[in-house]
Amino acid sequence: TKIFKNIKYDGYINCAGLHTFSSINNIKDKDIIDSYKINSIYPYILTKNFSKSENYNKNSSIILLGTISSITGSSFLSLYSSSKASQINLSKSLAMELAKKKIRINTISASMINSKIYNKIKMSLPKQFLSEIDKKHPLGIGNYSDIINAIKFLLSSKSKWITGTNLIIDGGYSSS
Repeated sequence: TKIFKNIKYDGYINCAGLHTFSSINNIKDKDIIDSYKINSIYPYILTKNFSKSENYNKNSSIILLGTISSITGSSFLSLYSSSKASQINLSKSLAMELAKKKIRINTISASMINSKIYNKIKMSLPKQFLSEIDKKHPLGIGNYSDIINAIKFLLSSKSKWITGTNLIIDGGYSSS
């Protein structure tokens, strides 16, 4: 199957993710396989196909959206964080190889933002746990615009000298 169809692109953003919030003993084997497919394998396949000469323009940019829990760890997020952690290493490992093709690749490790996932978590967790999440974000829970601004920057020529980087956008979470 051809993913990119007779068009040269300036870049792509991989923001797909399968989020599983569960203890290790409650995760089904199928969930583990599905999570690694979406969060690890498919970004690799997309990047492989994008980097074929007929699919990208010179000075292109690839952005992989990861999670801060890949760096800090978090209870009940072991599957999600471990499967997303591969994106950080993928961008670091491919940075030199893709630079020869004039393609930049970076990862954004974001923390909690006001989103469907956060709303789902808020509905299922005790208020005490939600209070702890809020406390771990000294600048508050983020918004989509906080991530979009970073994406715009990494896609633009203003970031022409940045590749293989993991940009942490977490409202101070990893510093708390």
